[in-house]
Amino acid sequence: IAKRIEEGLREVMSSLAYLPGAVDSILGVYDHTQDEEAPGRLSDLFSGFIDPDEGIPGVAEVEMPEEVEADISGDDDEDDDEDSEEDDNSSEGGPDPEEARVRFEQIREQNESAKAAIEKHGRGSEQADAEQARLAELFSPIKLSPKHFKRLVGQVRICVDQIRGQEKAILLVFFRHGIVPRKT
Repeated sequence: IAKRIEEGLREVMSSLAYLPGAVDSILGVYDHTQDEEAPGRLSDLFSGFIDPDEGIPGVAEVEMPEEVEADISGDDDEDDDEDSEEDDNSSEGGPDPEEARVRFEQIREQNESAKAAIEKHGRGSEQADAEQARLAELFSPIKLSPKHFKRLVGQVRICVDQIRGQEKAILLVFFRHGIVPRKT
């Protein structure tokens, strides 16, 4: 059951990579965690990456140490680590900062490539689709924290609600002006 849940989350993350601004938003939060003046914790953004040994296509080749994976779930005793520095992230039991840096730089480069392809060829072109697919492969292994995952999924829900509202308004105009008969 856990593998199915993880696969479903990976699919949602892959879909979120296609949402305009979603990857930029996560990269912005990552940059905030790397800020030298007021560093945040990587574990506030994400809890790790999907294990590459599971045979899931598109997972980057960087592997996570087993002891770090075991400690990821033990983040509850960090109340006194509020003023910790960036190098303390590895002692928290959170994601490996070096692995995160490498992966987020790959995502950043691919995001820029995808934006350039969309701007040059248009959103539905083959080139843009290929770049977006590669971005989704790099973005989907991230296990976002519930706070950021819900925020991104909430953006999709808002868009869907707005579309439904517009559809309803269009149908009302058609029915009121007699353009389309209402089926009963």
